Amino acid sequence: MIQIAASFRRDERVYESESRPEPGTAEPPTPARVGYPVDPYRVLRAFRRGARVILIASVLGVALGLFIPLFLMPRTWQSRAVLVYEGILADTGETKKTLVADPRDLRTMVDSVKLPTNVRKVQERLGKTDQNVDVFGQKIHATYEIESNLVEIWGEAKSAEEATELTNTMVDVFLEHRKAVDQERLRSIVDGIDKNLRAAKLAEKEARDRYDAFRTEKGIGDLTAERQRSIQAAADLQAKADLAAVNAREIEARITAIRALQGDAPAQATPEPAVTATAADRAALKAAQVELSTALSRYTEEHPTVQAIQARVSRLQAKVGASSGSAGRAASVAALERELSAAREKEAAFRSQADQLRGEVSRYSLAEGDASSLLATVEVTADRVRRL
Repeated sequence: MIQIAASFRRDERVYESESRPEPGTAEPPTPARVGYPVDPYRVLRAFRRGARVILIASVLGVALGLFIPLFLMPRTWQSRAVLVYEGILADTGETKKTLVADPRDLRTMVDSVKLPTNVRKVQERLGKTDQNVDVFGQKIHATYEIESNLVEIWGEAKSAEEATELTNTMVDVFLEHRKAVDQERLRSIVDGIDKNLRAAKLAEKEARDRYDAFRTEKGIGDLTAERQRSIQAAADLQAKADLAAVNAREIEARITAIRALQGDAPAQATPEPAVTATAADRAALKAAQVELSTALSRYTEEHPTVQAIQARVSRLQAKVGASSGSAGRAASVAALERELSAAREKEAAFRSQADQLRGEVSRYSLAEGDASSLLATVEVTADRVRRL
């Protein structure tokens, strides 16, 4: 309160100094007044005196404020359309395809809305070619959302009908433009696939020709089947050679036994007692010979079982051979030697054929590796053709 009173006193002093008459004037000085610069009661009384004028002015102001925006100021209407960008169909492996929405494609697509060519098409369809393209393009807007892949297009016009027509026309032109762009892109993709398909078919034909030429050169059809047949044939020949070897050793044992019997006979004129061989002895000899062949196919000659059977066969052969006398033993030795020679020849022939087939198996194995590589190339190119 003290500060306020002091300020008012300063104002009074200033007021007194300013209201002091200049020298030479006859007007009396105006007395200074103490109080507020503006009297609220005087203001209220002034409002009361001019209440009618103020009311009329307020009504006119409100009326003009409503009339001018509604009827005199230009109005702008907006019409909006929302599109969903689903993306492009892309290959994700195997035969699966999925829609992929690339943000770069979305931005490019939205920027193409206001291309001069598209804006000109909208003008032609609406019959407003007299306007400048840039000026007309300012009535068209487009935005997008990367997270939702939504594209919003809206147009501005003086009426709701014109705004709706402008937006719908812009959407139609934009979709036609995107359709043309997608058709061109797909056409280029199809052309590339067609070129790749022709190249793949040519590569497949060349691979098959190389494979067929290789089979013709080697003189074989199915390498795997030929190889299996050769392996089986070589095994059969090896088994026959082993049987021939067993037969030859058996004959050698018989010859050795007969010659040993001839060497042990006494050199005297007195006749030796006759040794008769029964049918049972001959049957036992045959059974022992079969048993010896079986044992030789399983064991070596040094095996005790083989040696025991050979001793039994020798005794039986000596007994059977002794019954026919020395002349019979000589004839038996000659016949056995012929059988031995034939058995050895068979064994050699079988082993030679088996070795030859094993060589063919090795050749087929090498050829099969080359053929497998060629066949793999054929299958890869054929699979590429099927995919395309």
